[in-house]
Amino acid sequence: MKAIMKEMGSVIAVSYTVLSITLLVVEWISNGIIVPAQQNLLMQFGFTVLFVGILYLQQFFESISPLVVGLIQLIVAEAVVMLVVYLTSFFTAIHPDGYRDLFVTTLIPFMIGALIYYGYLFCQVRQNNRLLKRLQDE
Repeated sequence: MKAIMKEMGSVIAVSYTVLSITLLVVEWISNGIIVPAQQNLLMQFGFTVLFVGILYLQQFFESISPLVVGLIQLIVAEAVVMLVVYLTSFFTAIHPDGYRDLFVTTLIPFMIGALIYYGYLFCQVRQNNRLLKRLQDE
């Protein structure tokens, strides 16, 4: 039952995301203009995709300390966020505190996501080590 609920939660999250993004794009195309709320939602979706992609790159750097990889991931993620804000400033006005605000509002979710991801990874490694030890003892 737990596996079914987990899968159902994933399907709901993916479905909601696809429907929301599709609705935003359809409204953008039909109205011919994107309003700031839509722009924010699309940008947050893009940051989410970026952050998840950056976290999943960890598997290619298994020989490096997870702490170092995590710090590098954080620096890369926030550098991309700052670059996006900088590039956006050519097309729209940015609030004087825009860089700071976006830094904080992306840093906190990224760190929470990284802690969850690395916690899950740590639990998987411990479980695999126990299984390996049991197999070696047999």
